[in-house]
Amino acid sequence: MLGLDMQDPNAYNMRRGPIVGVFSDYNFRFRPVRLKAGVFYTEKGAISESSELDIGVADFSYLLSYIEMPLLLKYTPPIIFWQDADFVVFAGPYAGYNLSAEVRQGDVTHDLPQGLNDTEFGTIVGMAADGREMGVPIKVEARYTQGLTHVFENTDFLNSSWTLGVGYYFSL
Repeated sequence: MLGLDMQDPNAYNMRRGPIVGVFSDYNFRFRPVRLKAGVFYTEKGAISESSELDIGVADFSYLLSYIEMPLLLKYTPPIIFWQDADFVVFAGPYAGYNLSAEVRQGDVTHDLPQGLNDTEFGTIVGMAADGREMGVPIKVEARYTQGLTHVFENTDFLNSSWTLGVGYYFSL
């Protein structure tokens, strides 16, 4: 999470968590441009170690999980050195719905139902390499996700995350 309301932004680290989902590509007649839509489960949040709170020094974590639905425009640039691979850059918006929100302090975990925004909107940018043209149904992707809506009411905390993923294509 990012935000100016944090007392010490350097005391927070991004939470590491899985992103799992399904997606579909739509190919236009104009080959270099495609559309990608999907539904993903993702975990986000922040982890703090020895941050100073109003009650003293404590370790705590914000544990958030979402269902995200991105709609991405993909572009395949003409890259000569990767003639058989499909290399794409992509960008677009996403909408997310919060499934759960907890704060963990030490061994104690509490739900955060009050003051949490149930929906999130943001943007995604990234790049991917696809091996289907070479007969390998594997995809490698790197993306940056930036939330545009506040995680909690009355704060300016925004979700942001870096994702490195490996995917497998199933033919239907």
